[in-house]
Amino acid sequence: MSKKFFKFFQIENENEDNINNLIKLAFGDQVRENIKRDKENYITESIKHENFIEVKVKPILKERKKVDLINVKEKLPEYFHKCFNFNLFNEIQSTVFNKAFNSDENLLIAAPTGAGKTNIALITILREINKELRMKNLINLDKDFDFSNITWDFKILYLVTLKALANEIVNKFNYQLKFLNIITNEFSGDVNLSREQIEKTNLFIGIPEKWDLFTRKHDEIFERLKLMIIDEIHLLNEDRGRVLECIVARTI
Repeated sequence: MSKKFFKFFQIENENEDNINNLIKLAFGDQVRENIKRDKENYITESIKHENFIEVKVKPILKERKKVDLINVKEKLPEYFHKCFNFNLFNEIQSTVFNKAFNSDENLLIAAPTGAGKTNIALITILREINKELRMKNLINLDKDFDFSNITWDFKILYLVTLKALANEIVNKFNYQLKFLNIITNEFSGDVNLSREQIEKTNLFIGIPEKWDLFTRKHDEIFERLKLMIIDEIHLLNEDRGRVLECIVARTI
């Protein structure tokens, strides 16, 4: 593990109080107390220079809280169990489950590739489906309920960065949501949907540039847009970020 280096200027002498006070300024009270209790383990080296003292401190690791994994069948309505081919949500999915499925709060998920962020997106989609079921007074449904005659009023947008990824997610959600009669379509430069197809589509998997161009001429779709999911949100800091910013601004 690499070390972090901090230079503390204008120290007249290397006494313990001076160093402890500077550690407090750099890291806060709790870290200072940890270092005071176990100085040899944290401070690896102290070097005197002409005008300052350089203190080398090991990175301070926070203790991870234990997360109780959520059982899919215990927390989701019975008619949603088919959406997942596993019994337990993983750590990050369990951490955000309550806000993703039981609230309308905005979420920012920062996690490595393969951590299960797409399934978190699916949880938020299921929330919108469940909300409309309640509006239609369809509650306490069993696992074998036939959704084929239900027409959904909502629109959901899932923005991705690559056309290949859009196609992959369309296939994934078609597999997981088809039994709910959710119509999922790709909305990229390679796919041109007719007006009728756009009207019938509940879940758009789109590219920012294509959605931006479309909604500048057809902004009425925002009235039915209930959920927007943006993959790779860090693109806000790149050239394409301006398009994402415009989409978000016009949506809200």
